[in-house]
Amino acid sequence: MSDTKVPSWRSVIQYWAYNMDLIHRGGMEWPGFGYTTDEKELLAALAAGLSGWKYFTFLVLNAVFFISLAGFVVGVGVMPIATLLDPSHQSGMVFLGCLAAGAVLCLGFGIPATMGLTAVTLNAITSPSEPGPVSNEQAAALYQKMDRQINRMGIMLGVLLVPLVIFGRTQIGTRFIAFAQHLIVSVMPFALLLTTLRVMAPKFKGK
Repeated sequence: MSDTKVPSWRSVIQYWAYNMDLIHRGGMEWPGFGYTTDEKELLAALAAGLSGWKYFTFLVLNAVFFISLAGFVVGVGVMPIATLLDPSHQSGMVFLGCLAAGAVLCLGFGIPATMGLTAVTLNAITSPSEPGPVSNEQAAALYQKMDRQINRMGIMLGVLLVPLVIFGRTQIGTRFIAFAQHLIVSVMPFALLLTTLRVMAPKFKGK
């Protein structure tokens, strides 16, 4: 293990690279998170400097930070602003609008922030990861692209939140949401198992 200090921003893109490399090795693509063949090779090279346990630690800690941030945004931002704009709580659209703005903030800009905080925390309590054969310029370009992708996706999801909530209150929407919930509960254990196996797979390679 190298003792070279890895900058926090580079640690963030390494964890992101590990996540994307798992998806790419599974022959899948995330809508809105496309990469060229050369970029996929760079992501794989960055991911090689991380271990599976560090990646899972990152996921768990980042989830804790993100949930805390989301709770703070809702409690300190969404609810007070919605109450200020509509003290009698008569307008559902006011609340949905505030909720959508909170979702944009949390998803589009909060996720990169919590990823950075998680990377800083792990760098402080664990040994540094191998930086890998990727230059800082190449890693910075991937980081900037990741940031733009997350920002764009967060804005899109926030904007779509209002019509989705309205749709969910219809009879058809209620049935669709119930079906989606059952599907997610059924598929999630298998998805988690497959992800775990992919993380462990490199440890058993003979190369």
